[in-house]
Amino acid sequence: MGIKWSLIFILFLFTTGCYTKPRVLEDIQLITAIGYDYVSKDKIKGIANIPITPLAEDIPPKNEVISGEGHTSKNIRQILQAKSPRPLLSGRTEVVLFNKKVAQQGVIEVIDGLERDPSIGRDIYLGVVNGNVEEMLKEQYSVSEFSSKYISELLKQNMDKNIPKTNFHHFLYYFYGKGMDPYMPILQKKEKFINIKGIALFKEDKFVDSISLKQSFIMKMLSEGFQDGTYETKLPDGKFVTVQNMASKVKYTILENNGNPRINIYIRINGKVNEAQRISTIEGNVINMIENHVSSSLTKEGKILLEHFQNLQIDPLGLGHKASNQIRHFDIKEWEDKYQQIPIHVKIRVKISNTGIID
Repeated sequence: MGIKWSLIFILFLFTTGCYTKPRVLEDIQLITAIGYDYVSKDKIKGIANIPITPLAEDIPPKNEVISGEGHTSKNIRQILQAKSPRPLLSGRTEVVLFNKKVAQQGVIEVIDGLERDPSIGRDIYLGVVNGNVEEMLKEQYSVSEFSSKYISELLKQNMDKNIPKTNFHHFLYYFYGKGMDPYMPILQKKEKFINIKGIALFKEDKFVDSISLKQSFIMKMLSEGFQDGTYETKLPDGKFVTVQNMASKVKYTILENNGNPRINIYIRINGKVNEAQRISTIEGNVINMIENHVSSSLTKEGKILLEHFQNLQIDPLGLGHKASNQIRHFDIKEWEDKYQQIPIHVKIRVKISNTGIID
């Protein structure tokens, strides 16, 4: 019996030391968005967005921001903590935003600090801001109680429809991986709203260029299968037509002949006509005409976008990574040396299954 009770006592000591210290919400400050603005070549301003929900029902919620300047993200965190009446915790962070100048200098030092924080989730959103991040976060928007929630919901629904998906985990995977480069959405505050302007393209961890929202839709088609989203184009007779994507699938075939690789990208889109300007009927040869024109237009824009990526020597579609899975004895250095000259053939086929609103 003595040995048994000794073992129980030892087990009790271990288990009592392994509990998580409870946190009372009234005793802490939850950060829901983190931002970084440019100050100088070696200094940035860090911004923490802290939503405040008053206990009194007649007082509306508000955005509170705490900011401080420093040389590293850890130093900034210390400065912000010194300004807060309660401990700052990052466990509820939804978005991390970088001013364009900060992104041009490189973001990996900041992201590395966030990566080492175990309370930061890997599914949070990242974004580049045209303008001042602090102004964007401290604004009280009519469409949402808190700016962090507004931005996270804005990014989520647009990644379902209009822009390629990415988050903290995706950025790190594309940054550390071979044969691919990361990207982030671009946001801009305009009066009482926030707009997604397109995609920020990165070479390693530095922002080097951007593409428009329309080009972002093409990039999404090139990178992933998805449903929803619309594409507007001008027909040869000058009329406009809008096609909704009901379902799209993308297939890559990467071949090599005598050390010379080539890439074939085939995309099939099942869509419907949402709106056709001044077209009285959508049937028969009219449907075929729209299918052929939209297919040709999307294919052309896809080729232009891919050439743009090659000219910048960036690979946001991860073609090099895909090639490593399809080419035997793949050499990443040799691939990168040849990347700008690799022929990439794109074929997009649109099939109209039904029609919607006709003007």
